[in-house]
Amino acid sequence: MENDFEKLLKLTEENNKMLRKIRRNQKISSWIKTFYWIIILGTLFGAYYFLQPYINSFNKNIQNLQNTINNISSSTSDLPTSILGIPEMKQFLEDIKSTKK
Repeated sequence: MENDFEKLLKLTEENNKMLRKIRRNQKISSWIKTFYWIIILGTLFGAYYFLQPYINSFNKNIQNLQNTINNISSSTSDLPTSILGIPEMKQFLEDIKSTKK
C-alpha cells in the first residue's frame, strides 16, 4: 500500500511540473501576442500620423480641381456656340460634372 502511495506521489509531482510548464508557456505566448499586436497597431497609427499631411494635401488638390472644373463648366455656358468644338467641350465638361455626383 505504501508503495502505491509513493507511485501516486511521484506521478502527482510529475503532473504538477508539466502543468506548471504548460501554464508558463501559455503566459509567455500571451505576452508575445500582445506585444505583436501593439507593434502592428503602433505601426499603423504611426504611418497614418506620418502620411496625414500628404493625404490632406491630396484632398485639397482634388477639391481645387473640382472647383476649377465647375468654374470652367459654368463659364462655357456664356460662350457662343458658333466656335468650333465648344459644344463638344461643354458636353464633355457636363459629363465630367455629372459623373462626379
